[in-house]
Amino acid sequence: LAKQAESLNNKVTDFEQQLVKSHEAERENDKVLSTLRQQGKETRQQLMAAEKKVSDLGSEQQALLSSQSSILRQSFLEGIEVPLLRGGHEALREMAEESQSASAPTQKSPADT
Repeated sequence: LAKQAESLNNKVTDFEQQLVKSHEAERENDKVLSTLRQQGKETRQQLMAAEKKVSDLGSEQQALLSSQSSILRQSFLEGIEVPLLRGGHEALREMAEESQSASAPTQKSPADT
């Protein structure tokens, strides 16, 4: 009986030591998890900032292209010569024609009313 009690006490001691080690490992894993979550949060914030910047730059590019088109069309319509980098005078003429057709009033057909 004494041998069994000693054996059981040894097992209890071993289990207690394993429990302490398990708690330490769990705390360490919680710290790592917390660090990784924080890094993930920071990465998501950086990604959102980059996506916003890309969106803002896309909007700015669109506005600049629109302004450029408008200025080129107006200069062509007013007969002002401007240096062209790409497309030449034919592209400028096409833009002017497009703006004239877009600004022309449309008539409704009797079927539309």
